[in-house]
Amino acid sequence: MIAVLTTYSWKLLNYLHKLYPPDGSPVCSVQPALNHTSLKLLCVWPGGFPSPSLHWTGDLIPAGQVNPLGTDVLLPSGGLTANSSLFTCHGSHPALKQQMNCSAVTYIPFAEPVCFANVTDDKQFLVLSCSWGGGLPKALLWWKGPGGQGKDGEESSNVLTVRYSAFQFGKAYVCSAKHPLVTQTKTCGLTLVPVSKPSVLIRDTLPVEGATVKMQCNVENGTEPIQYVWQREIERGGITTFAQGSNSSNITMSNVNRSHSGRYRCVGSNFLNTENSDWVFLDIIFGPDVPQIDVTSYSVTDRGFSALETEPVSLSCQAQSNPASQYTWFYNNSQVFTGPQYTIAKVLRVHTGDYTCLAQNSHLNTRSRKTVSLIVYYPPAGSPSCSVEAAQNHTSLSFLCSWSGGLPSPSLRWTGDVIKAETELETNLQNSAAILLPSEGRINNDSLFTCIGAHPARKQQAECSTRTCRFTHKKEIVNTEKLLLKLRPYFFRSLQTFPLQNRCVLPTSQTLSNT
Repeated sequence: MIAVLTTYSWKLLNYLHKLYPPDGSPVCSVQPALNHTSLKLLCVWPGGFPSPSLHWTGDLIPAGQVNPLGTDVLLPSGGLTANSSLFTCHGSHPALKQQMNCSAVTYIPFAEPVCFANVTDDKQFLVLSCSWGGGLPKALLWWKGPGGQGKDGEESSNVLTVRYSAFQFGKAYVCSAKHPLVTQTKTCGLTLVPVSKPSVLIRDTLPVEGATVKMQCNVENGTEPIQYVWQREIERGGITTFAQGSNSSNITMSNVNRSHSGRYRCVGSNFLNTENSDWVFLDIIFGPDVPQIDVTSYSVTDRGFSALETEPVSLSCQAQSNPASQYTWFYNNSQVFTGPQYTIAKVLRVHTGDYTCLAQNSHLNTRSRKTVSLIVYYPPAGSPSCSVEAAQNHTSLSFLCSWSGGLPSPSLRWTGDVIKAETELETNLQNSAAILLPSEGRINNDSLFTCIGAHPARKQQAECSTRTCRFTHKKEIVNTEKLLLKLRPYFFRSLQTFPLQNRCVLPTSQTLSNT
Protein backbone atom coordinates (compact mmCIF):
# COMPACT_ATOMS: atom_id res chain seq x y z
CA MET A 1 0.00 0.00 0.00
CA ILE A 2 2.73 2.37 0.92
CA ALA A 3 4.54 1.49 -2.28
CA VAL A 4 1.44 2.32 -4.36
CA LEU A 5 1.00 5.71 -2.71
CA THR A 6 4.63 6.47 -3.20
CA THR A 7 4.40 5.70 -6.92
CA TYR A 8 1.25 7.84 -7.33
CA SER A 9 2.80 10.77 -5.50
CA TRP A 10 5.87 10.58 -7.67
CA LYS A 11 3.75 10.67 -10.87
CA LEU A 12 1.68 13.60 -9.54
CA LEU A 13 4.77 15.60 -8.68
CA ASN A 14 6.26 14.79 -12.06
CA TYR A 15 3.05 15.96 -13.80
CA LEU A 16 2.83 19.16 -11.81
CA HIS A 17 6.46 19.83 -12.52
CA LYS A 18 5.80 19.76 -16.35
CA LEU A 19 2.54 21.81 -16.32
CA TYR A 20 2.73 25.29 -18.01
CA PRO A 21 0.17 27.48 -19.86
CA PRO A 22 0.18 28.55 -23.55
CA ASP A 23 1.43 32.02 -24.45
CA GLY A 24 -0.90 34.98 -24.85
CA SER A 25 -4.52 34.40 -25.73
CA PRO A 26 -6.42 32.41 -28.31
CA VAL A 27 -6.55 33.76 -31.88
CA CYS A 28 -9.91 33.70 -33.70
CA SER A 29 -10.71 33.95 -37.40
CA VAL A 30 -13.63 33.38 -39.73
CA GLN A 31 -13.02 31.90 -43.15
CA PRO A 32 -15.28 30.98 -46.04
CA ALA A 33 -15.91 27.34 -46.74
CA LEU A 34 -17.63 25.14 -49.26
CA ASN A 35 -17.06 27.54 -52.15
CA HIS A 36 -18.13 30.55 -50.10
CA THR A 37 -21.47 29.04 -49.13
CA SER A 38 -20.55 28.41 -45.46
CA LEU A 39 -18.44 29.84 -42.65
CA LYS A 40 -15.62 28.12 -40.87
CA LEU A 41 -14.67 29.31 -37.38
CA LEU A 42 -11.01 28.82 -36.47
CA CYS A 43 -9.52 29.18 -32.98
CA VAL A 44 -5.81 28.71 -32.34
CA TRP A 45 -3.91 28.91 -29.02
CA PRO A 46 -0.54 27.30 -29.49
CA GLY A 47 1.85 26.21 -26.73
CA GLY A 48 1.29 25.10 -23.14
CA PHE A 49 1.28 21.73 -21.49
CA PRO A 50 -1.02 20.11 -21.70
CA SER A 51 -2.78 21.65 -24.75
CA PRO A 52 -5.48 24.13 -23.81
CA SER A 53 -9.13 23.27 -24.21
CA LEU A 54 -11.03 25.45 -26.69
CA HIS A 55 -14.73 25.79 -27.45
CA TRP A 56 -16.97 28.23 -29.38
CA THR A 57 -20.07 30.07 -28.31
CA GLY A 58 -22.35 32.35 -30.29
CA ASP A 59 -25.99 33.19 -30.63
CA LEU A 60 -26.06 32.18 -34.31
CA ILE A 61 -24.60 28.73 -33.81
CA PRO A 62 -27.39 26.41 -35.00
CA ALA A 63 -29.71 24.78 -32.52
CA GLY A 64 -28.50 21.40 -31.28
CA GLN A 65 -24.88 22.50 -31.56
CA VAL A 66 -24.50 24.14 -28.19
CA ASN A 67 -21.02 25.02 -27.04
CA PRO A 68 -19.29 22.96 -29.67
CA LEU A 69 -15.88 21.80 -28.74
CA GLY A 70 -12.84 21.96 -30.96
CA THR A 71 -10.91 24.63 -32.71
CA ASP A 72 -12.75 24.41 -36.04
CA VAL A 73 -16.48 24.88 -36.40
CA LEU A 74 -18.31 24.70 -39.73
CA LEU A 75 -21.52 26.66 -39.93
CA PRO A 76 -24.05 25.46 -42.49
CA SER A 77 -24.84 27.33 -45.68
CA GLY A 78 -28.14 28.76 -46.69
CA GLY A 79 -27.77 32.27 -45.35
CA LEU A 80 -28.47 31.24 -41.77
CA THR A 81 -25.69 33.41 -40.43
CA ALA A 82 -26.81 37.00 -40.17
CA ASN A 83 -24.78 40.18 -40.57
CA SER A 84 -22.69 41.44 -37.61
CA SER A 85 -22.70 38.11 -35.78
CA LEU A 86 -20.32 37.65 -32.84
CA PHE A 87 -18.56 34.36 -32.20
CA THR A 88 -16.36 33.77 -29.12
CA CYS A 89 -13.69 31.15 -28.60
CA HIS A 90 -13.07 30.25 -24.93
CA GLY A 91 -9.71 28.80 -23.92
CA SER A 92 -8.85 27.19 -20.57
CA HIS A 93 -5.72 25.57 -19.16
CA PRO A 94 -5.00 23.87 -15.80
CA ALA A 95 -2.09 26.19 -15.26
CA LEU A 96 -4.38 29.24 -15.53
CA LYS A 97 -6.97 30.26 -13.00
CA GLN A 98 -9.09 32.16 -15.58
CA GLN A 99 -10.24 31.45 -19.12
CA MET A 100 -8.83 33.34 -22.07
CA ASN A 101 -11.15 34.44 -24.91
CA CYS A 102 -11.04 35.76 -28.46
CA SER A 103 -13.87 36.85 -30.73
CA ALA A 104 -14.62 37.03 -34.45
CA VAL A 105 -17.29 39.07 -36.19
CA THR A 106 -18.88 38.50 -39.59
CA TYR A 107 -20.00 41.32 -41.89
CA ILE A 108 -21.82 41.41 -45.18
CA PRO A 109 -19.99 43.58 -47.77
CA PHE A 110 -21.60 46.98 -48.12
CA ALA A 111 -23.39 48.20 -51.25
CA GLU A 112 -22.82 46.28 -54.47
CA PRO A 113 -19.75 45.08 -56.34
CA VAL A 114 -17.99 47.79 -58.39
CA CYS A 115 -16.22 47.23 -61.71
CA PHE A 116 -13.61 49.50 -63.29
CA ALA A 117 -10.95 49.32 -65.98
CA ASN A 118 -7.60 50.85 -66.90
CA VAL A 119 -5.29 50.82 -69.88
CA THR A 120 -1.55 50.46 -69.54
CA ASP A 121 0.50 53.44 -70.62
CA ASP A 122 1.81 51.65 -73.67
CA LYS A 123 -1.74 50.74 -74.79
CA GLN A 124 -0.80 47.07 -74.77
CA PHE A 125 -3.18 45.74 -72.11
CA LEU A 126 -6.57 46.40 -70.58
CA VAL A 127 -6.81 45.72 -66.86
CA LEU A 128 -10.30 44.98 -65.50
CA SER A 129 -10.83 45.13 -61.75
CA CYS A 130 -13.76 44.65 -59.42
CA SER A 131 -14.20 45.04 -55.70
CA TRP A 132 -16.82 44.32 -53.06
CA GLY A 133 -15.24 45.61 -49.92
CA GLY A 134 -16.23 45.74 -46.28
CA GLY A 135 -17.11 42.10 -45.72
CA LEU A 136 -15.73 39.54 -43.26
CA PRO A 137 -14.66 37.18 -44.52
CA LYS A 138 -13.73 38.63 -47.90
CA ALA A 139 -16.00 37.93 -50.85
CA LEU A 140 -15.04 35.71 -53.74
CA LEU A 141 -14.67 37.61 -57.03
CA TRP A 142 -14.16 36.31 -60.56
CA TRP A 143 -14.40 37.59 -64.12
CA LYS A 144 -16.04 36.13 -67.17
CA GLY A 145 -15.73 37.68 -70.60
CA PRO A 146 -16.80 36.87 -74.17
CA GLY A 147 -14.91 34.16 -75.94
CA GLY A 148 -13.87 32.43 -72.72
CA GLN A 149 -11.90 35.37 -71.39
CA GLY A 150 -12.05 35.12 -67.60
CA LYS A 151 -10.97 33.17 -64.53
CA ASP A 152 -14.26 31.56 -63.50
CA GLY A 153 -14.22 31.60 -59.73
CA GLU A 154 -10.56 31.39 -58.87
CA GLU A 155 -9.54 32.93 -55.57
CA SER A 156 -8.16 36.48 -55.74
CA SER A 157 -9.36 36.78 -59.31
CA ASN A 158 -10.75 40.27 -59.04
CA VAL A 159 -8.32 41.43 -61.77
CA LEU A 160 -8.53 40.38 -65.41
CA THR A 161 -5.80 41.44 -67.83
CA VAL A 162 -6.52 41.25 -71.56
CA ARG A 163 -4.29 42.27 -74.43
CA TYR A 164 -5.66 45.43 -76.03
CA SER A 165 -5.72 43.94 -79.50
CA ALA A 166 -7.70 40.92 -78.26
CA PHE A 167 -10.23 42.85 -76.20
CA GLN A 168 -13.77 42.59 -77.53
CA PHE A 169 -15.07 46.15 -77.37
CA GLY A 170 -18.80 46.56 -77.14
CA LYS A 171 -19.31 43.19 -75.43
CA ALA A 172 -19.96 42.62 -71.75
CA TYR A 173 -17.30 41.55 -69.28
CA VAL A 174 -18.98 40.44 -66.02
CA CYS A 175 -17.49 40.23 -62.55
CA SER A 176 -19.33 37.86 -60.15
CA ALA A 177 -19.13 38.18 -56.36
CA LYS A 178 -20.13 35.65 -53.70
CA HIS A 179 -20.16 35.93 -49.91
CA PRO A 180 -21.12 33.27 -47.31
CA LEU A 181 -23.63 35.59 -45.64
CA VAL A 182 -25.44 36.32 -48.93
CA THR A 183 -27.40 33.60 -50.63
CA GLN A 184 -27.33 35.14 -54.13
CA THR A 185 -24.32 35.85 -56.29
CA LYS A 186 -23.81 39.55 -56.99
CA THR A 187 -22.50 40.89 -60.31
CA CYS A 188 -21.19 44.03 -61.97
CA GLY A 189 -20.21 44.40 -65.59
CA LEU A 190 -18.26 46.48 -68.07
CA THR A 191 -19.09 47.02 -71.70
CA LEU A 192 -16.21 49.10 -72.96
CA VAL A 193 -16.68 51.22 -76.07
CA PRO A 194 -13.97 53.44 -77.58
CA VAL A 195 -14.87 57.03 -78.38
CA SER A 196 -16.37 57.40 -81.85
CA LYS A 197 -15.35 60.19 -84.21
CA PRO A 198 -16.83 63.45 -82.89
CA SER A 199 -18.75 65.97 -84.96
CA VAL A 200 -18.96 69.71 -84.31
CA LEU A 201 -22.21 71.65 -84.47
CA ILE A 202 -22.15 75.45 -84.58
CA ARG A 203 -25.49 76.98 -83.70
CA ASP A 204 -24.85 80.10 -85.81
CA THR A 205 -22.54 79.43 -88.72
CA LEU A 206 -22.33 83.12 -89.72
CA PRO A 207 -22.18 85.08 -86.47
CA VAL A 208 -21.88 88.85 -86.55
CA GLU A 209 -18.94 90.50 -84.83
CA GLY A 210 -19.88 91.08 -81.17
CA ALA A 211 -22.27 88.13 -80.99
CA THR A 212 -22.10 85.00 -78.80
CA VAL A 213 -21.12 81.72 -80.46
CA LYS A 214 -22.01 78.29 -79.10
CA MET A 215 -20.34 75.13 -80.39
CA GLN A 216 -21.25 71.57 -79.49
CA CYS A 217 -19.13 68.43 -79.78
CA ASN A 218 -21.23 65.35 -80.47
CA VAL A 219 -19.88 61.87 -79.67
CA GLU A 220 -22.32 59.07 -80.47
CA ASN A 221 -20.51 56.24 -78.70
CA GLY A 222 -17.93 55.94 -75.99
CA THR A 223 -17.57 54.70 -72.43
CA GLU A 224 -17.96 57.46 -69.89
CA PRO A 225 -16.36 59.60 -68.70
CA ILE A 226 -15.53 61.38 -71.94
CA GLN A 227 -13.17 64.35 -71.86
CA TYR A 228 -13.48 67.15 -74.42
CA VAL A 229 -10.72 69.39 -75.75
CA TRP A 230 -11.24 72.29 -78.17
CA GLN A 231 -8.52 73.22 -80.63
CA ARG A 232 -7.98 75.94 -83.21
CA GLU A 233 -5.74 76.02 -86.25
CA ILE A 234 -3.20 78.85 -86.26
CA GLU A 235 -0.63 80.10 -88.75
CA ARG A 236 1.58 77.68 -90.67
CA GLY A 237 -0.59 74.70 -89.82
CA GLY A 238 -0.04 74.93 -86.07
CA ILE A 239 -2.71 73.90 -83.57
CA THR A 240 -3.48 75.60 -80.28
CA THR A 241 -5.71 74.33 -77.48
CA PHE A 242 -8.00 76.93 -75.94
CA ALA A 243 -10.31 74.76 -73.80
CA GLN A 244 -9.56 71.36 -72.28
CA GLY A 245 -10.22 68.97 -69.43
CA SER A 246 -13.96 69.46 -69.47
CA ASN A 247 -16.69 66.86 -69.21
CA SER A 248 -19.00 69.22 -71.07
CA SER A 249 -19.37 68.88 -74.81
CA ASN A 250 -20.44 72.53 -75.21
CA ILE A 251 -18.38 75.69 -75.39
CA THR A 252 -19.48 79.33 -75.48
CA MET A 253 -17.48 82.27 -76.85
CA SER A 254 -18.86 85.69 -75.98
CA ASN A 255 -18.37 88.93 -77.89
CA VAL A 256 -16.54 87.33 -80.81
CA ASN A 257 -14.59 89.46 -83.24
CA ARG A 258 -12.93 88.97 -86.60
CA SER A 259 -9.83 87.50 -84.98
CA HIS A 260 -11.94 84.48 -83.96
CA SER A 261 -12.48 83.50 -87.60
CA GLY A 262 -10.75 80.25 -88.45
CA ARG A 263 -10.89 76.47 -88.31
CA TYR A 264 -11.94 74.67 -85.15
CA ARG A 265 -12.26 71.07 -84.02
CA CYS A 266 -13.00 69.12 -80.88
CA VAL A 267 -11.16 66.12 -79.46
CA GLY A 268 -13.08 63.46 -77.56
CA SER A 269 -11.29 60.90 -75.42
CA ASN A 270 -11.83 58.31 -72.74
CA PHE A 271 -9.35 55.96 -71.13
CA LEU A 272 -9.54 53.72 -74.19
CA ASN A 273 -8.75 56.06 -77.08
CA THR A 274 -8.79 59.58 -78.51
CA GLU A 275 -10.60 60.80 -81.62
CA ASN A 276 -10.55 64.13 -83.48
CA SER A 277 -13.46 65.71 -85.28
CA ASP A 278 -13.17 67.19 -88.75
CA TRP A 279 -12.24 70.84 -88.98
CA VAL A 280 -15.12 73.30 -89.21
CA PHE A 281 -14.77 76.93 -90.24
CA LEU A 282 -16.12 79.70 -88.05
CA ASP A 283 -16.80 82.71 -90.26
CA ILE A 284 -17.27 85.99 -88.37
CA ILE A 285 -19.27 88.60 -90.31
CA PHE A 286 -18.10 92.20 -89.93
CA GLY A 287 -17.52 95.51 -91.65
CA PRO A 288 -17.00 97.34 -93.75
CA ASP A 289 -14.41 99.43 -91.95
CA VAL A 290 -13.62 102.95 -93.15
CA PRO A 291 -11.99 102.48 -96.58
CA GLN A 292 -8.34 103.16 -97.27
CA ILE A 293 -7.63 104.85 -100.61
CA ASP A 294 -4.28 104.56 -102.37
CA VAL A 295 -3.41 106.69 -105.40
CA THR A 296 -0.60 105.84 -107.83
CA SER A 297 1.30 108.36 -109.98
CA TYR A 298 0.69 111.12 -107.51
CA SER A 299 2.17 113.48 -105.01
CA VAL A 300 0.63 114.56 -101.73
CA THR A 301 -0.50 118.14 -101.22
CA ASP A 302 -2.17 119.92 -98.35
CA ARG A 303 -5.46 119.50 -100.23
CA GLY A 304 -5.12 115.83 -101.05
CA PHE A 305 -3.45 114.20 -104.03
CA SER A 306 -2.05 115.71 -107.21
CA ALA A 307 -1.33 114.18 -110.59
CA LEU A 308 0.25 115.39 -113.81
CA GLU A 309 -1.90 115.86 -116.85
CA THR A 310 -1.77 113.05 -119.44
CA GLU A 311 -0.28 110.67 -116.89
CA PRO A 312 -2.19 107.51 -115.82
CA VAL A 313 -3.80 107.67 -112.38
CA SER A 314 -5.10 104.69 -110.42
CA LEU A 315 -7.26 104.95 -107.30
CA SER A 316 -7.50 101.78 -105.19
CA CYS A 317 -9.99 101.28 -102.38
CA GLN A 318 -9.86 98.66 -99.65
CA ALA A 319 -12.18 98.26 -96.67
CA GLN A 320 -11.89 95.35 -94.24
CA SER A 321 -15.11 93.38 -94.45
CA ASN A 322 -16.52 89.86 -94.39
CA PRO A 323 -17.92 89.05 -96.83
CA ALA A 324 -15.67 91.16 -99.03
CA SER A 325 -16.86 94.68 -99.69
CA GLN A 326 -18.48 95.79 -102.91
CA TYR A 327 -17.02 99.08 -104.12
CA THR A 328 -18.53 102.01 -106.00
CA TRP A 329 -16.61 105.12 -107.10
CA PHE A 330 -18.09 108.60 -107.30
CA TYR A 331 -16.62 111.70 -108.93
CA ASN A 332 -18.11 114.88 -107.47
CA ASN A 333 -21.08 112.81 -106.23
CA SER A 334 -21.69 111.19 -109.63
CA GLN A 335 -21.13 107.44 -109.98
CA VAL A 336 -18.32 106.67 -112.40
CA PHE A 337 -17.14 103.12 -111.68
CA THR A 338 -17.90 99.88 -109.85
CA GLY A 339 -15.01 97.91 -108.43
CA PRO A 340 -12.10 98.31 -106.02
CA GLN A 341 -9.73 100.04 -108.48
CA TYR A 342 -10.63 103.00 -110.66
CA THR A 343 -8.05 103.84 -113.33
CA ILE A 344 -7.87 106.93 -115.53
CA ALA A 345 -5.53 106.05 -118.38
CA LYS A 346 -4.82 109.69 -119.31
CA VAL A 347 -5.81 112.16 -116.65
CA LEU A 348 -6.87 115.64 -117.74
CA ARG A 349 -7.42 118.90 -115.94
CA VAL A 350 -11.19 118.28 -116.06
CA HIS A 351 -10.61 115.31 -113.76
CA THR A 352 -9.75 117.59 -110.86
CA GLY A 353 -12.25 117.11 -108.04
CA ASP A 354 -13.40 114.87 -105.19
CA TYR A 355 -13.36 111.07 -105.51
CA THR A 356 -15.43 109.00 -103.09
CA CYS A 357 -15.14 105.26 -102.50
CA LEU A 358 -18.30 103.64 -101.13
CA ALA A 359 -17.80 100.18 -99.56
CA GLN A 360 -20.83 97.98 -98.89
CA ASN A 361 -21.31 94.68 -97.00
CA SER A 362 -24.10 92.88 -98.83
CA HIS A 363 -24.76 90.45 -95.98
CA LEU A 364 -25.20 93.08 -93.28
CA ASN A 365 -26.33 95.84 -95.67
CA THR A 366 -23.85 98.19 -94.02
CA ARG A 367 -21.81 100.90 -95.72
CA SER A 368 -18.79 103.13 -95.20
CA ARG A 369 -17.13 105.72 -97.39
CA LYS A 370 -14.09 107.90 -97.78
CA THR A 371 -13.39 110.90 -100.02
CA VAL A 372 -10.08 112.23 -101.35
CA SER A 373 -9.34 115.27 -103.50
CA LEU A 374 -7.37 115.01 -106.74
CA ILE A 375 -5.74 118.03 -108.36
CA VAL A 376 -4.49 117.63 -111.94
CA TYR A 377 -1.43 119.70 -112.74
CA TYR A 378 -1.14 121.02 -116.33
CA PRO A 379 1.57 123.22 -117.90
CA PRO A 380 1.16 126.72 -119.30
CA ALA A 381 0.95 127.04 -123.06
CA GLY A 382 3.97 127.89 -125.19
CA SER A 383 7.10 129.31 -123.60
CA PRO A 384 8.01 132.22 -121.34
CA SER A 385 7.98 135.76 -122.85
CA CYS A 386 10.85 138.16 -122.09
CA SER A 387 10.92 141.96 -122.24
CA VAL A 388 12.99 144.86 -120.91
CA GLU A 389 11.93 148.39 -119.99
CA ALA A 390 13.66 151.57 -118.92
CA ALA A 391 12.90 152.29 -115.32
CA GLN A 392 13.48 154.94 -112.68
CA ASN A 393 13.68 157.81 -115.15
CA HIS A 394 15.89 155.86 -117.49
CA THR A 395 18.53 155.18 -114.83
CA SER A 396 17.82 151.45 -114.54
CA LEU A 397 16.59 148.52 -116.57
CA SER A 398 13.54 146.44 -115.72
CA PHE A 399 13.55 142.87 -116.99
CA LEU A 400 10.13 141.26 -117.29
CA CYS A 401 9.36 137.55 -117.78
CA SER A 402 5.85 136.16 -118.06
CA TRP A 403 4.39 132.72 -118.77
CA SER A 404 0.66 132.70 -118.24
CA GLY A 405 -1.55 129.68 -117.57
CA GLY A 406 -0.82 126.30 -115.98
CA LEU A 407 -1.58 124.79 -112.61
CA PRO A 408 0.21 125.45 -110.43
CA SER A 409 1.78 128.66 -111.76
CA PRO A 410 5.20 128.04 -113.31
CA SER A 411 8.36 129.03 -111.50
CA LEU A 412 10.49 131.68 -113.29
CA ARG A 413 14.03 132.85 -112.71
CA TRP A 414 16.54 135.07 -114.49
CA THR A 415 20.15 134.26 -115.31
CA GLY A 416 22.84 136.36 -116.97
CA ASP A 417 26.38 137.70 -116.74
CA VAL A 418 25.49 140.81 -114.80
CA ILE A 419 23.05 138.90 -112.59
CA LYS A 420 25.74 136.39 -111.65
CA ALA A 421 27.91 139.27 -110.52
CA GLU A 422 25.19 140.49 -108.18
CA THR A 423 26.05 137.93 -105.56
CA GLU A 424 24.34 139.80 -102.77
CA LEU A 425 21.04 139.85 -104.69
CA GLU A 426 21.40 136.49 -106.33
CA THR A 427 18.55 134.72 -104.60
CA ASN A 428 16.03 137.49 -105.02
CA LEU A 429 17.01 138.09 -108.63
CA GLN A 430 16.92 134.51 -109.81
CA ASN A 431 13.58 133.65 -108.22
CA SER A 432 11.76 136.68 -109.55
CA ALA A 433 9.84 137.05 -112.79
CA ALA A 434 10.57 140.80 -112.80
CA ILE A 435 13.94 142.25 -111.77
CA LEU A 436 15.34 145.76 -111.66
CA LEU A 437 19.02 146.40 -112.41
CA PRO A 438 20.72 149.80 -112.00
CA SER A 439 22.93 150.58 -114.98
CA GLU A 440 25.88 152.41 -113.40
CA GLY A 441 28.02 151.47 -116.36
CA ARG A 442 28.03 147.77 -115.53
CA ILE A 443 25.68 146.64 -118.29
CA ASN A 444 27.98 145.83 -121.17
CA ASN A 445 27.19 145.80 -124.80
CA ASP A 446 25.83 142.50 -126.04
CA SER A 447 24.89 141.26 -122.53
CA LEU A 448 22.63 138.19 -122.49
CA PHE A 449 19.78 137.74 -120.01
CA THR A 450 17.77 134.52 -119.91
CA CYS A 451 14.46 133.75 -118.15
CA ILE A 452 14.09 130.05 -117.28
CA GLY A 453 10.62 128.62 -116.65
CA ALA A 454 9.87 125.30 -114.96
CA HIS A 455 6.62 123.45 -114.30
CA PRO A 456 5.94 120.05 -112.65
CA ALA A 457 3.82 119.01 -115.63
CA ARG A 458 6.76 119.51 -118.04
CA LYS A 459 9.74 117.23 -118.19
CA GLN A 460 11.97 119.96 -119.67
CA GLN A 461 12.43 123.61 -118.81
CA ALA A 462 11.39 126.43 -121.17
CA GLU A 463 13.24 129.73 -121.56
CA CYS A 464 13.42 133.05 -123.34
CA SER A 465 16.39 135.45 -123.68
CA THR A 466 17.10 139.11 -124.32
CA ARG A 467 20.43 140.69 -125.31
CA THR A 468 21.77 144.27 -125.11
CA CYS A 469 23.58 145.91 -128.05
CA ARG A 470 24.82 149.43 -129.09
CA PHE A 471 24.39 151.32 -132.40
CA THR A 472 27.28 153.40 -133.95
CA HIS A 473 26.46 157.10 -134.77
CA LYS A 474 28.32 160.13 -136.23
CA LYS A 475 29.42 162.90 -133.89
CA GLU A 476 26.77 165.48 -134.30
CA ILE A 477 25.72 168.23 -131.96
CA VAL A 478 22.01 168.72 -132.39
CA ASN A 479 19.34 170.00 -130.18
CA THR A 480 18.06 167.84 -127.45
CA GLU A 481 14.97 166.79 -129.34
CA LYS A 482 16.96 165.61 -132.39
CA LEU A 483 19.53 163.95 -130.16
CA LEU A 484 16.87 161.92 -128.46
CA LEU A 485 15.45 160.94 -131.79
CA LYS A 486 18.70 160.03 -133.55
CA LEU A 487 21.08 158.79 -130.91
CA ARG A 488 20.03 155.59 -129.29
CA PRO A 489 23.16 154.19 -127.66
CA TYR A 490 21.53 151.04 -126.32
CA PHE A 491 19.70 148.58 -128.41
CA PHE A 492 17.96 145.61 -126.84
CA ARG A 493 17.10 142.62 -128.87
CA SER A 494 14.59 140.13 -127.54
CA LEU A 495 15.34 136.58 -128.51
CA GLN A 496 12.19 134.53 -128.52
CA THR A 497 10.55 131.86 -130.51
CA PHE A 498 8.82 134.51 -132.61
CA PRO A 499 10.66 137.07 -134.86
CA LEU A 500 13.13 139.50 -133.29
CA GLN A 501 11.89 142.76 -131.83
CA ASN A 502 14.18 145.79 -131.52
CA ARG A 503 13.97 148.46 -128.91
CA CYS A 504 16.34 151.17 -127.67
CA VAL A 505 16.42 152.56 -124.19
CA LEU A 506 18.60 155.50 -123.23
CA PRO A 507 19.45 155.76 -119.54
CA THR A 508 20.42 159.42 -118.87
CA SER A 509 23.10 158.43 -116.39
CA GLN A 510 25.06 156.62 -119.11
CA THR A 511 27.75 158.81 -120.81
CA LEU A 512 27.44 158.72 -124.56
CA SER A 513 30.25 156.99 -126.36
CA ASN A 514 31.93 158.26 -129.55
CA THR A 515 31.94 154.78 -131.02
